[in-house]
Amino acid sequence: MRAFLAIALYGVVSSTGMAFAQDVPERDSSYVPPSWLSRPAPEDIRAALPADALRQGRSGEVRLNCRLTTDGVARDCSVTEESPEGLGFGAAALMLSRQFLLRPATEHGVPVETRISTTVRFEMPARGARNVSRQTYVETPTWLAAPSRADMDAAFPNPERGQEGHVVLDCRVRADGGLQRCRTLSEVPEHRGFGPAARGLADRFRMAPIPGVEMSDLFVQVPFHFDLPGQAAESAENRMMTNPDWRSLPDAPEALDTFPPQARALGLTEGRATVSCRIQSDGTTADCAAREADPPGVGFEEAAVSLARLFAVNPWSADGRPFQRERVSIPFRFVDPSPTAPAAEP
Repeated sequence: MRAFLAIALYGVVSSTGMAFAQDVPERDSSYVPPSWLSRPAPEDIRAALPADALRQGRSGEVRLNCRLTTDGVARDCSVTEESPEGLGFGAAALMLSRQFLLRPATEHGVPVETRISTTVRFEMPARGARNVSRQTYVETPTWLAAPSRADMDAAFPNPERGQEGHVVLDCRVRADGGLQRCRTLSEVPEHRGFGPAARGLADRFRMAPIPGVEMSDLFVQVPFHFDLPGQAAESAENRMMTNPDWRSLPDAPEALDTFPPQARALGLTEGRATVSCRIQSDGTTADCAAREADPPGVGFEEAAVSLARLFAVNPWSADGRPFQRERVSIPFRFVDPSPTAPAAEP
């Protein structure tokens, strides 16, 4: 299910704030805590004021808890406190978390993952301010196309510097799902070409149509993480993906039709199989192979592989990287449908 966030933009300056704290266990003396490299500017927080809150003139505060990766990217953020509730402040803060970038924590000089807590404060514009526009953001876009690893490597500015980059773009969605009028919300490090590189890749994205929604009325924020050319592809080789964001799955009739006739002829009514597939740059699966089946040799392996080819993931990760060469493990449980059983709901 896609989530949408309506944002009203005001042409005034208001005070906004962010506080930062760590939630970490006891560490030894070599531990160096994380520190901010880039966070939403006051105008970005101001722009994210929820429309319902604006109509009621309510300020708000949200506390987020996030996993901070060794890249310094905030992931798996969740709302731990929201005041007041029900006005959209939590969703607005989660969208702003895409702009968080920190110098990662280190232990014995080596980057380590940790958790952080961040407070985002939203304050109302001065009295008398007028609403000048309203925007609806797609919080969890489903991409049909995105830049590949080769595209990212080719666009990487000045790789001889040996420095990675992180960018967040704010873009309007075209009627065909492409992106236009992209502006750079954050760029780290600045003035090294990563912002222009990200904007140059924006035309590689295509968002999936949303039934009943005019695509040209939508906006989206897109993160980019520029790994040094060649390094990400090598580290991704045969790496198993966890918690994949599935873009498409087999529908119920397709799944019901795949129960192996050989297994049915033997009187079996249930079976299991696990398939491993490689994720291609467009999110589709390839090189699928059965790893195990129970019972083996009666067709569950072939049935699982045929279904696995119908899966596809979002080709762009939440931290701004293309999927390529990673593998995914897909477990299947097959149950022979009874002729009297009700039809499966899609």
